Order: sequence, then structure tokens, then C-alpha cells
Amino acid sequence: MKKLHEDFSDSLIFIHVEIWSNFEEIKKGLKNLKLDRLPKIICEPGRALVAESGSTIVRVNLRKKQKLHINDGTYGTLFDAGVPNIVYPSRLIRSGRTISKKLTSFDFYGPTCDSMDYMKGPFILPNNIKENDYIELGQLGAYGLTFRTEFNGFYSNEIYEVQDDPIMTMYNKETKKEFLVA
Repeated sequence: MKKLHEDFSDSLIFIHVEIWSNFEEIKKGLKNLKLDRLPKIICEPGRALVAESGSTIVRVNLRKKQKLHINDGTYGTLFDAGVPNIVYPSRLIRSGRTISKKLTSFDFYGPTCDSMDYMKGPFILPNNIKENDYIELGQLGAYGLTFRTEFNGFYSNEIYEVQDDPIMTMYNKETKKEFLVA
């Protein structure tokens, strides 16, 4: 794994405090419901606790109206975008040109030419996205890397560790509404 930033001295303590405060918030919310019996809460850690820790960067290989053919897909890091249709928050990576303020809903097709390599979306991106643009898809959590296969020869082993703000976060009270999908 290539490291692009080395300042992690307080990371584990910070993560522990943040996770614990989330559990306290859940308990408080359940008590506020005033239910006769509290439900059993089950947490899936890969999605709930570390969703923000994983993003993947994809390149647009081809655009056909609202369909983007990208260089990764359901046989790569985006399995959950296909079969269970998890719609990951997405953003265009700026390349210096003017980005349209008009947003459009897109579907994705992966590189394998397999019918399962389809991601319905809607992935909300600027209307003027085109071939060779790069998109960040966030909230992959623990599974993006583990679901990768070498199906039809499409596989990347390039992994970079960066420290930047996630596209969306559950730790910040200010939600970026442009990334929410109903």
C-alpha cells in the first residue's frame, strides 16, 4: 500500500471516541421513541462503521446519453453498486475545465461486457461529464477491495492511502445535500 500522508498518531483514539459517541447517540434515539420494547439493534460494521474509509476512482471510457461506461464495475470494487444496487455518492474530479452546474442522473456499465456488470444508479454527476473524466465513488467501506476479481482480465492492484474529507460523512452535522439520492 502506498502512503501519501504519514500523520496518523491520534487516529485510533479519535476513531474510538467517534464510534463510541455514535453508539451513545443510537441509545438516546431509541429511548426517545418511547417504545414498549426496544428492538435488538444489529450493526453491520463494514458498512456502518467504516463506510467513509473507502473510495474508488474510475475513468469514463464512453458516454452514451445517461449511460457511462467506466473502467471498473461489479467484478471490481463496485459489486454492491450492481446486485444490491447501493447508490454510492459520486463526484467528478475536477480537471481544470468548467464543470456544469446542471446535474444529471447516470447509470454505469463496467468494462467486462457481462450483463451483470451494470450499476443502475442514479449516480448524480455534472451534465457535461465526458470520456476520460474521472469520478470518485465514496462510502465503499470494507468491501470495495475485498470483492475485486480478475474476471475477463480487468483488475487493478493500485491502492493509495490518502487523508481527505469523505464525499459524505455521518460525523458532520452539515450534510452535503447535492450527494443525497432519494
